[in-house]
Amino acid sequence: MVSFALHGIGVSGGIAIGRAQLVSHATREVAHYTIPLAQVPSEIARFSAAIGEVKQELEGLHAALTSGDAPGEFGAFLDVHWMILNDPTLSEAPKRIIAEQRCNAEWALTLQMGVLVEQFDQIEDSYLRERKGDVADLVGRLRMNLRKDVATPRDLLREAGMEDDPAKIPLKWDDYWSFWKKAQEALRKKDPAKYGKLYGIGMTESTRASDTMYNFEMALLSFNGEILDKGGKIVADQPKNKKAIVDTLKFFGDLFTSGYVPPDATNWTDGDNNAGFHSRTLVMTPNPSQSIPAAQFFNKDDAEKKNYFDNMATIEWPDGPDGKKARYLSAVKTIIVPKDSKNQAKAKDFIKFVVEKDRFFEYIKAANGRWFPAFTDVAADSFWKEGHKGPKGQKDLHVPVATKIFLERDNKVFEHYKHPALSQVYDEFAYAKAISRIITDKWPAEKAADEMIERMKAIFAQYK
Repeated sequence: MVSFALHGIGVSGGIAIGRAQLVSHATREVAHYTIPLAQVPSEIARFSAAIGEVKQELEGLHAALTSGDAPGEFGAFLDVHWMILNDPTLSEAPKRIIAEQRCNAEWALTLQMGVLVEQFDQIEDSYLRERKGDVADLVGRLRMNLRKDVATPRDLLREAGMEDDPAKIPLKWDDYWSFWKKAQEALRKKDPAKYGKLYGIGMTESTRASDTMYNFEMALLSFNGEILDKGGKIVADQPKNKKAIVDTLKFFGDLFTSGYVPPDATNWTDGDNNAGFHSRTLVMTPNPSQSIPAAQFFNKDDAEKKNYFDNMATIEWPDGPDGKKARYLSAVKTIIVPKDSKNQAKAKDFIKFVVEKDRFFEYIKAANGRWFPAFTDVAADSFWKEGHKGPKGQKDLHVPVATKIFLERDNKVFEHYKHPALSQVYDEFAYAKAISRIITDKWPAEKAADEMIERMKAIFAQYK
C-alpha cells in the first residue's frame, strides 16, 4: 500500500454533542433480537445489500481519487478496505451466523467484528495489528447502511429539558462535566426503557485505544501537568507534575465509577466512542478529530445534511479547574524523503503535486475539519472560519470551532518528537494501564501514578 504524509496540524480537539447513525461493535450498544426462521433469507439479503452498497461507495471514492490528473497512487489508500471487505471473514461469516443463530444482521456483524479484532490484536507486527482500525471503519459503513431508518436529532438535551445551544453549554470544569451527567439522569428518569443504557459521557478509558492517550494528556494539561520538559527530559516525577498526574487519574477513575461512562469504555477501540455516539447511546463524546460530524456531512442518505447542520455540534474542551482556557494537543504531519532513496526527484515532484495550492486546499477541505493547513495562503481562505453553508442558510457548528481552537487557543504539539521513548510510552498504553489499575484493580490514584511514573522512567532510561 502506498502512503504519504502531508503538512498540516490537527485542530479538532473539540467535542461533538448530539446523536447520529452508526452502531458500535460493543455488544451493549447493538440491537440483538431473534428472527423467525422464515425471515433468515431476507435478513441475509439485507446484509448482502449493505455489503453491496459499501462496495459501491468504495468504487465511487476510488474513481474520484484516480480521475483527472491525480496520480494513481491515491487509489491505493482504498486497497486495504477493498481487500478486507471482500474477505469471507467479513463478507460471508456474518451470513452463517444469521442462519445458525437466527439473529439480526447487526448482531451477527457485531459477533464477527469481535472475532476479527481479537485476531488483529494477536498479530505481532504493529503496522498490521493497527489495521483493525480499517476493519472498524468498514463495519461502521456497514452499520450505517443497515440502519438508514434511524433519526439523529439533537433533541436529546431538549428532551431532557436542558439547553442545546452549544454557545450556552457551561465551560467551567465542574459545571461542564455535571451538565452531561444531568442529561443522563434526566433522560433515564423520563424514559427508563428507552434510555436505560444511555450515558452522558463517552470517555474512552481503554488500553486498546489511542484516544485514551489523547484524553489523558488533554486532562493532564487541564491540571497543569507535564510529562517532558523543553529538552525532552522526563519530569513526570516532579512534585507539581506528579500531583497533576494523580489528579488526572482520579478524574478518570471517578468519572467511570460514578456510572456516567459506559461500562465497556474500558474495552473500546478508537472507533467505539464514535459508534456509541452515532448509535444513540451517548449524549457527548470527547474525540481527537472531527470524524463524527464529517461522517454525517458525507452521509449520502441525508441529502439536506440535517444531521450535520441541525442535529449535532462541536464545542471546546472545558476550561481547566483553574479557570484558564484549555490548552490543546496538535499533531503535525510532515513529509520525509529518505536521504539515500533512489527516486528523490520523483518524490519531490510528487510532493510539489500534492501541495500545489488549489489541489492541497481541496484535499484538506475534504477532511472536513480533521486537519488545518500549515500554509498561510491556504489557511487564508474564508472556509476555515466560516465552514460549510447549510442548504437553508444554517451555520457550520464544526469546522469554525476547529479553526478557533488552532488560531485562538494555546496549542502544544504531541511531544514524541522530543524523545523516542515517549512513543514507547504511548505504544505500551502506560496512561491507560494506570487508569485500569484504579478502575479494575481498585488501586488508589497515588499508587497507580507511582507505578506509571516508574515505568516511564525505566523506558526513558533505555535510551542513552
